[in-house]
Amino acid sequence: MADPKNSGDASWFRHRPGVEPPALRLVCFPHAGAGSAAFADWRSGLPAGVAVLAACHPGRQDRLAEPPVGSMDELADRSVAALLPWLDRPYALFGHSMGSAVAYEVARRLAELPVRQPELLVASGRVAPHRVVPGDFPGDGDDEILASLREVSGHRLDAFAEPALRELLMPALRADYRVLRTYRPEPAVLDVPIAGCVGISDPRCDLVGIRTWAELTSAGFEHRLFAGDHFYPETHRSDLLGYLSRRLPCGGGIPLPARR
Repeated sequence: MADPKNSGDASWFRHRPGVEPPALRLVCFPHAGAGSAAFADWRSGLPAGVAVLAACHPGRQDRLAEPPVGSMDELADRSVAALLPWLDRPYALFGHSMGSAVAYEVARRLAELPVRQPELLVASGRVAPHRVVPGDFPGDGDDEILASLREVSGHRLDAFAEPALRELLMPALRADYRVLRTYRPEPAVLDVPIAGCVGISDPRCDLVGIRTWAELTSAGFEHRLFAGDHFYPETHRSDLLGYLSRRLPCGGGIPLPARR
């Protein structure tokens, strides 16, 4: 595992503070190809005591010059190393789509360390890692990747029509799809409550799929459906943030029902 004091890890999370010191930090992991900008305006929709830590992996935003990470093991190991200095306060993990798998792998590694454990893991828009069919991912070709992305994002591919932007954005997207295509999870049941969230019109993850996360926790599970498709965190952001505000411990959330 990378050294948490390594200066190269300092840029992995962008801090969006609320009240300091915060009652809780919400650590957010984005969907494939995205960076911390996916959570840029989340702070204003959460309780004042919640600070947002948004992951920004190499190869995107102001880290474009850095080579993207191409394996889940490296991505999770380096994320944990960068996160360790922030674990002085209670925290929860949120991941959307690919980010939910990263959040799970981070939680799995943290469970093996003598550190504060997350209060909650929120998995959004993706079937639990051990239930994903490996052959469901496209190959390395840009056209294959964009066709796969188009299935869930529709009109949101406008940026890739511009050659200059496409050249900037594709390396991170290729790397993230490689992470997903080569990811072979070693399932471990977490002693952390899990909440599964999904858009009711998501073509990739339905109610049955989001419920598979219940198999990965011994500390309680619930699921929540939202209006919208795979990108409901963008189109129905206020609904999601309202739910998180109620569910997070600092929002007075009640314990999740125990897994049976």
